[in-house]
Amino acid sequence: MYASDTAPGRVAAPDPGRMRLIALLAAATLFMESLDGTIVAIALPEMARYFRADVVDMNLGITAYLVALAVVLPISTWASDRWGPRKVFAAAIAGFTLTSLACAASQSMEAFVVARTIQGASAAMMTPVGRVVVLRHTERSGMMNAVALLTWPALIAPAIAPPLGGLIVKYLNWQWIFLVNVPLGLIGVVAALRLLPDSIAADDGERRSQHDWTGLILWAIAATLLIGGIESAARLSPSVLAFVLACGFGAAFTAWRHFRHHSHPVLDINLVGRHRSFGAVIFEGSAFRAAIMANPFLLPLYFQVGLHKTIGETGLLIMIGMIGNIGMKTVTSPVLRAFGFRRVLLCNGLLLGGSFAALILTDAQTPFAVIAGILIVSGLCRSMQFTTLNTLAFAEIVPSDVPHANTLLTTALQTNGAMGVAIGALALQIGSRFFGDGSEATFHLGFAVIATIAILAALSCLRLDHSIGSALISHERHGV
Repeated sequence: MYASDTAPGRVAAPDPGRMRLIALLAAATLFMESLDGTIVAIALPEMARYFRADVVDMNLGITAYLVALAVVLPISTWASDRWGPRKVFAAAIAGFTLTSLACAASQSMEAFVVARTIQGASAAMMTPVGRVVVLRHTERSGMMNAVALLTWPALIAPAIAPPLGGLIVKYLNWQWIFLVNVPLGLIGVVAALRLLPDSIAADDGERRSQHDWTGLILWAIAATLLIGGIESAARLSPSVLAFVLACGFGAAFTAWRHFRHHSHPVLDINLVGRHRSFGAVIFEGSAFRAAIMANPFLLPLYFQVGLHKTIGETGLLIMIGMIGNIGMKTVTSPVLRAFGFRRVLLCNGLLLGGSFAALILTDAQTPFAVIAGILIVSGLCRSMQFTTLNTLAFAEIVPSDVPHANTLLTTALQTNGAMGVAIGALALQIGSRFFGDGSEATFHLGFAVIATIAILAALSCLRLDHSIGSALISHERHGV
């Protein structure tokens, strides 16, 4: 049990041993969420045949999941304050597990998309709650290590997902991609009920989340219309597309004004203005994340449909690329200490864009080793960029703002992911009209688009101050 000999209205922090277990549980649920978000991509061609749908249209299963995550995420902090992290976390894992069963049982693409939407909503209440418990009780001197632990699953899952998904589809069927969540989910529910506190420890005067249903509704409308409009742009008439996007931008502008002036907004965007490092992570980071998140959607389709590789070859190639993700983790902190956040974001961002652009030069005759080399470099750059952004996000955030900053950052991350997949799908739809369905040139257009986004985002880092994030590096060096 947790200590209760604290002042009225205060909640004791979990002891260090329990905190380590909570951090591992939060990392494990992020792994499960990330695995489920990426393992689907390699099975899209098989699922398209099962549902008798166009393989490009199968991106709806990914987009629906990510949009639901982005829409529901903002209420995770409020729900945790209202019912406590233990109940919310356990219920979210249970919901994620049940909807995994629903995905596996789907007999039509429409039913699958509905199940994925609800699954995404469940995931939205899962990872942020565990993450905020860890960050809220972590000293600034240990923030980089805490963020690294919470980032590892998002890097390992994509490395495991391709070969695992390939084996499942080859020797079982695509339904088992979702059924593997069931035992993990059952273990997670039990662990959450045993480990997490009833409430989050708070400093005196710390803000607590309030109801902001108006802001939530405006945000849901804006995210759905903008992401859905981009994803469906090639299938809509110009007039309908213009109407959808106009309504989306109108809702986004209204939501922005609402968040700016509401006393307890569901998304505290004022944090962006108060903390320059956090603002950089939201603005420049959004473009980087959109480009990065489009890649796991494009690559499996490119290898299987464009280059006609087997699902085994596809899984091996993507796994090799993800090795770069893991390998870079061991040197990220020393690199940041040596060169600083601004220089790393700029130079590594350009390399990231260059690695995406290099895929344009590949075709069916390109040697396996050359493609693997490009993917390794891309993985190294992705890992560095992700970890740098995630670490910089909390460089200046005071403890009382951690829950709200975490909610805004996680919402932005999932929105960026959905936007990246939507942009990638739109590029493929446009490419199909000019170059033909499944042609190499169609996929090259997709890689050209995300490479351009990454390079422009890197160049925008020139506006950042040279000293950005330096205080965090200083804290880590001196252990204060």
